[in-house]
Amino acid sequence: MARAASRVSLCSNRWRMKCCRPSVRGISVGVPGIVIDGNRVIAAPAVELDNFLLADRLTPLLPYPIMVENDVNLAALGELWFGYSRQCDDLLYLHIGTLVGLGIILDRCVIRGVHTGAGELGYMLLKQARLSQKLSGVGSLEESIPGSGLGKRAKQALGRKAGTVTVKDLFDYAAHGERWAQDIVHDFTEKLSMVLANLATLFRSRHDRPWRRRDGERVRLSAENPAADSRKNTQPDSHRAHTTWLKHWDSWWLG
Repeated sequence: MARAASRVSLCSNRWRMKCCRPSVRGISVGVPGIVIDGNRVIAAPAVELDNFLLADRLTPLLPYPIMVENDVNLAALGELWFGYSRQCDDLLYLHIGTLVGLGIILDRCVIRGVHTGAGELGYMLLKQARLSQKLSGVGSLEESIPGSGLGKRAKQALGRKAGTVTVKDLFDYAAHGERWAQDIVHDFTEKLSMVLANLATLFRSRHDRPWRRRDGERVRLSAENPAADSRKNTQPDSHRAHTTWLKHWDSWWLG
């Protein structure tokens, strides 16, 4: 833990020296798992953290406020603040790396769900047979779409003597006409297409959102209009506090 904190401190100091901002005001640590209240990592099997108070452990080691967040949510915020989605209020960020995840942003706020597990896309089911199968640490979808799943399937296809097989190796095999590799890549693209189609069905643009009447005037239900947003008073206190924290960062980054 001390080694990880040292690396975080080193990165923050380097960033501070290069950045035009006068100082670092806080550090956000991304974790591939479910995080509660910016501190407790409930489940992150990829880094072997379970019910771990990460922010509490890092705070004595670093001279800045610490907020722990799901890594894909942070990537979605980075895309929203600095990427091609800077002019958007709503964003779905699909991350495919070692694992797979989804960052959901509506009205420039991260949607975490009741138990902060929204966006754990790896547990999406695409086949009925998966309903009765026991999961081994990762979700059903994570066995076939992300890099870890593709590499494992490629190694199984090559046999026991195969060493580490990367995703690049797999696609190179497919490009050179290896039928087993082409079958895996075809299955990957087919499942990814179904995931994208399902997401497009579940989420609509802000222009499709409902309206309600207030004082004879039509107003859109959104976080930009707190008086008209029925969700405003239904979020738990921890969510509201966390959203306020992120809005503080938003205003600081964007000036």
